[in-house]
Amino acid sequence: MNQSAIINLNSQCENALIDKPFHEEPTTWIDEYNLLFNNVETLMKSTLLLAIEDRFKICILTFYSTYLKTRDNKNFS
Repeated sequence: MNQSAIINLNSQCENALIDKPFHEEPTTWIDEYNLLFNNVETLMKSTLLLAIEDRFKICILTFYSTYLKTRDNKNFS
């Protein structure tokens, strides 16, 4: 994955985070962004993330964390 792809992924994650408050049910947000989460999870498991400048990955990291928290909280409801 090149830097341009990382910047694009970061932008997609930012958009997903902006969209989250507009979903009344957590499951709709989780379902809508499942594919994005899978892409981010693949990146998180690679060593590539370490080489990326922080400014290009802040939304990726925030999205990953938010998605996991939302998914886990949904499972306890």
